[in-house]
Amino acid sequence: MPESHQSLLQQSLSSNNKFDHTDPYSIFSVLVYDILVLYNTSVWSIRNHICHWEANRLPKADYPFLHEMARHMVHISETLTVALHSLQGLEEQQEEFAGQHLQYRKSNSNSKHNFHFQRQLLHSLLSRSESNKARLQNEITLAFNSEAQRESKVQVRIAEEARKKTASMKAIAVVTMTFLPSTFVATFFSMSFFHFDSPDAIRDRNSSISYAFWVYWAVSIPLSLLTFLIWRL
Repeated sequence: MPESHQSLLQQSLSSNNKFDHTDPYSIFSVLVYDILVLYNTSVWSIRNHICHWEANRLPKADYPFLHEMARHMVHISETLTVALHSLQGLEEQQEEFAGQHLQYRKSNSNSKHNFHFQRQLLHSLLSRSESNKARLQNEITLAFNSEAQRESKVQVRIAEEARKKTASMKAIAVVTMTFLPSTFVATFFSMSFFHFDSPDAIRDRNSSISYAFWVYWAVSIPLSLLTFLIWRL
């Protein structure tokens, strides 16, 4: 408990006009009231944080901060639930005590009314805490969905860029395949293994092929196989 509330509780207990000495349960009503002040501060403090977050949503969500608020909300709701059950048990004990001491039944009206009011206040704070929890969960869901939408837009842009690059590569491939056969034929027949302008070829209207033409295949085929092997690796 914070020191400020500790001092407030000590002042309440030391004050003679805050509880009836003839009622053994009146001191509990004073204690519960001071604790309710602390609960009320905690619940509305979280509520103010949530309102501030709702009014000033960041482009990129601060998930650790949201997680911390959610953790505190769970703790507050748990504490309020336990306090409510404890107060209900205290009221039951007071009724049982009053049944055993008939003279006490006439003098316990103040503490009984205080317990009833405090129980209603605890119910209200618990409802507010559950509402805060629902609002916070809504903000977490919204932040997650917004982040997912932004990621989806980024993925769409990447896919569009990839589609444009694919179209460009396809155009380059079409141009390459168009000129590749003619380039290969021109390069192949321009090698020194073929003699189209020799005197014998001109006279006989024929062409001659060098006897060393096999060297071309002996070198090109292994190199091609080696290239494919390296590409697969």
